[in-house]
Amino acid sequence: MMNKMILIPVIAFLYYVTSYGDDASGAWGPEVAGYQMSVEVSRSSFGCSEPIILQITLKNRESTPGRIVTTQIPEIDYPATVLMPTETWLPFRLRAPLTELGLKRTDGRRVISRAGFSLPPGGEFKSQMVISDLYYMRSPGEYSVLLSREVLKRDGTGRQTLTSNRLNITVEPCKH
Repeated sequence: MMNKMILIPVIAFLYYVTSYGDDASGAWGPEVAGYQMSVEVSRSSFGCSEPIILQITLKNRESTPGRIVTTQIPEIDYPATVLMPTETWLPFRLRAPLTELGLKRTDGRRVISRAGFSLPPGGEFKSQMVISDLYYMRSPGEYSVLLSREVLKRDGTGRQTLTSNRLNITVEPCKH
C-alpha cells in the first residue's frame, strides 16, 4: 500500500516534465549547474484583487540527464523575493510581507517527503504558484519578483542556488 501512495504523486508529478525548443523571449535567469529557470505571468498588469499566477519553468541545458529533487510544493521549492512598489526618492525597495497563508505555506518544517526524478537533456519541468496568495500585493504599483531554487551540482558534491529572471508585475488601483 505504501508504494502505491508514493507512486501516484510521482507519476502525476512527472506528467509536467516536458521537452520543448528554446524560448525565443530570452526570459531566463543565469545558467547554474546546467539548469536555467524562467518565471512568467499571463500579462504584466493585474487588478488589486486578481490572482497572480506565476508559470515557472526549470530547464536542463546540458546534454546529459539532470537529477531534480522536489517537495512538490512550489512555495518551498522556489523561495520568492517580492519587492513592493516604493516612492522613486527612496534608495531601496522593501520586501512585500507574507500573508497568513504565505507564512504557513513557506514554512519548510512541514515538508515530510521529497521526490527525485531525472530531467532529460533539453527537458523542462513546469510548476505554478499563486504569488498573490502568499504575499500582500494589493497596493498599486510595480512589484518585482525573483525566484530561487536549490539544484544538485552535476558532480554530486553539493548544491547550488539557481535564480530566475526578474519579473515586474504592475498592480492597478482598486476600483470602487
